Amino acid sequence: MRARYFHFFRASVSQVRFVTRGCRVGRVASSFDPVLFVQGPRALATLAASPMPHPPRLAEYFSLCHVGLRVCFNIDTRNPRIIKGSRTAQFGYTVQQHQAGGQKCEELSYELQDYSVCPWLSPSQEHSFHMAFYSPSARLGPSTAHGANVVSEKDEITQGSGNCPYRLLVGAPFETNGQYQTGDVYKCPLSKRSRGGCSKLNLGRISLTNVSERKDKMRLGMTLASNPKDNSFVACGPLWSHECGSSYYSTGICSRVNASFKFSRTIAPAFQRCDNYMDIVIVLDGSNSIYPWTDVQEFLINILQKFHIGPGQIQVGVLQYGEKVVHEFHLNDFRSVEEVVKAARKIDQRGGEETRTALGIEMALSEAFKQGGRRGAKKVMIVITDGESHDSNDLQRVIEESEDENITRYAIAVLGYYNRRGINPEAFLNEIKYIASDPDDKHFFNVTDESALKDIVDALGNRIFSLEGTNQNETFGLQMSQAGFSSHIVEDGILVGAVGAYDWNGAVLKETRMGRVIPPKSSYQKEFPEELKNHGAYLGYTVSSVVSAKDGRLFVAGAPRFNHTGKVIIFTLTNTGNLTIIHSLKGHQVQ
Repeated sequence: MRARYFHFFRASVSQVRFVTRGCRVGRVASSFDPVLFVQGPRALATLAASPMPHPPRLAEYFSLCHVGLRVCFNIDTRNPRIIKGSRTAQFGYTVQQHQAGGQKCEELSYELQDYSVCPWLSPSQEHSFHMAFYSPSARLGPSTAHGANVVSEKDEITQGSGNCPYRLLVGAPFETNGQYQTGDVYKCPLSKRSRGGCSKLNLGRISLTNVSERKDKMRLGMTLASNPKDNSFVACGPLWSHECGSSYYSTGICSRVNASFKFSRTIAPAFQRCDNYMDIVIVLDGSNSIYPWTDVQEFLINILQKFHIGPGQIQVGVLQYGEKVVHEFHLNDFRSVEEVVKAARKIDQRGGEETRTALGIEMALSEAFKQGGRRGAKKVMIVITDGESHDSNDLQRVIEESEDENITRYAIAVLGYYNRRGINPEAFLNEIKYIASDPDDKHFFNVTDESALKDIVDALGNRIFSLEGTNQNETFGLQMSQAGFSSHIVEDGILVGAVGAYDWNGAVLKETRMGRVIPPKSSYQKEFPEELKNHGAYLGYTVSSVVSAKDGRLFVAGAPRFNHTGKVIIFTLTNTGNLTIIHSLKGHQVQ
């Protein structure tokens, strides 16, 4: 077998190398055209068969050399164990070995008997490892013609109790959950006595709360990373996206799973709240002087249809007041525009001889914003009334309270009652201007009558939407980051590659228990200058780490499309976000 038939697809930097020199290869016996996954003592390598006019032949015995340990493994391929999975789900796209419950497993203790394959291997060395093949195009008879395959190789296995805690984790990024192709991860027992097959962990069914997420084609299981310290693992879906207004942002998401295969928590270092993350309460005058009610109701429906209502976006509550206050619906009652509009069509005019606007505002503060209000959401109040309040003495107090709550107030004066009776509306207009937030030209409206309300729908909607983007933070530029395209477990968290960040120049992010670590864009500019950003470097396509005697733990990230030749950076990263590139390697061949 010649090394030119194979190339590295993904590998831990400086840990694994496919070697033929100095290693003996046995006789050729069968055709081979798969991807090969190998998890050795400290490494995970993936090798892929190069396109050839005729598929290469794989030896019944071949050797794999681990350069870091200076060990060669002589592997017998004549007696494989086949683990079947769905071809359409891309079962076997990623593979990891997992030890559950912290137990020991004698059944995976391999004693390497044939040391003659490499002259620099000591006969006293003994290693435990696991290896697997994945062949999406394999044809092994009628029973497997529909699926891809993972092969688990065993050699000189010591028989134990049969209760082996090890499992093979297999990623299937095209797996379906319900109506969506979310991707998922399977656990497959490796015990010889186990009669059960692989079981799906159903990680694709897990959702974030208060987010309008799009899980279809999120590719969960595209990357897997194991933590040998606590036997947990992380599975990522880099194409997970969420809706913000009319846009979808593919920020990526990962799930941490503990040693017992139970979901632990969500990891989403690039996720940011939508700019339209708002709680809007409409305070609607329904006293007897409002006429006709249908015009007010039409305005209400039209403005609701302007809002992007949904989890993680806008919520709307409506209360109606006259002499009394009635909550028509609360902020968290409905989760879509269609539901809210349907409820608005059923709102009847409550009536009342008095217009107690201060009471309506007070109830909005004390109840409406509390019932279903969300932490961190912008608070917006829209007050619509056609006359001076009968409780104007309380207005100053409730306006000051709303200021303390940081609530943006829009106030609309309907002059129909005044115009029909020829009454001077100056005092009324001054009161409504007082209710509106400053400046008046952005928050105050007046219309000649109820039918004219339809004319301000667009202007009011645009002014509310102008609140979006006022809280830009350090994650601006990560909306299409695809965090989790690669992943690597570190001592205090997980390192993830985000190839789509900063216009596809890419970035490296970190998630710890203390929070997310996002290096500023300026950290990369020396090695990835702005004038080359249109090339799309894809930094974070791979991430890993190495240990240096001089510098300790160093992180490594690849950018395969930088300047069409590629680049690898070696850097340090603190939990305060300070990323320092200490070395870089440039490619020379144009891709």
